[in-house]
Amino acid sequence: MDDNKQSDTYWRALLSRTAAILASVDATAATAVPPDVAATIEHTLLAPAATTADIAALCAQARDHGFHSVCVNSAHARQAAASGVRTCVVVGFPLGAMSTEAKALYALHSTPLHSTPPRPLRPAGAD
Repeated sequence: MDDNKQSDTYWRALLSRTAAILASVDATAATAVPPDVAATIEHTLLAPAATTADIAALCAQARDHGFHSVCVNSAHARQAAASGVRTCVVVGFPLGAMSTEAKALYALHSTPLHSTPPRPLRPAGAD
C-alpha cells in the first residue's frame, strides 16, 4: 500500500480494507464495552429530526452500557435529564456561529436542564 497519506491510492486501499472488515462483522452480535471505556463515552444524538422515541432509546442505551452521559440538543434536554442519565447540551451547534452574548444566554437557559456544563462551540473556521 502507498504510504503517502495524501495519495488517492492510499485512501482507496484504506477504504477497501475498512469495507472488507465491516463486511465480515456480525452486526447482530452483542459487543460489550469495557466499563472503564464506557464511563468515558458521551452518547450523542444531535440530529435535528430526532424524535422523543429516539431520545428515549439513546438514554436507555447510555444507561444499559454505563456511558458517562448523553449529549442532545436543548429541545430534548428535559426529556434526557428526566430519564436519570447525565445530560449534556451543546451551545451553538452545529456551526458555533453565534455571538458570545447569545451563547451565554443559551447556556444560562440550558444549565438547569442538564447535569454537565454546557459545551459552547467555536465558530467553524475560527482561528
